[in-house]
Amino acid sequence: MSVEQQLKEAMERHVSGVQASPGLGRAVRRGRRASTIRFRTAGAPLAVAAVAGAVPAYQALTTSPSTQAEDVASRR
Repeated sequence: MSVEQQLKEAMERHVSGVQASPGLGRAVRRGRRASTIRFRTAGAPLAVAAVAGAVPAYQALTTSPSTQAEDVASRR
């Protein structure tokens, strides 16, 4: 008898009397749903904050210093 066959038989003996409770599937789905809601609730403000910080930084890095000076002079 091979090792794989022995392992298969041992596992079958070990789990032969195990049964899942009737509410286990519902509990797993409920936990997954709560995790998804928490992730979305926390993720939306983080995404907004990242974009709100990235846009001005990008604009400051891409405009040339002479353009910035002209903008300041034109405002005065």
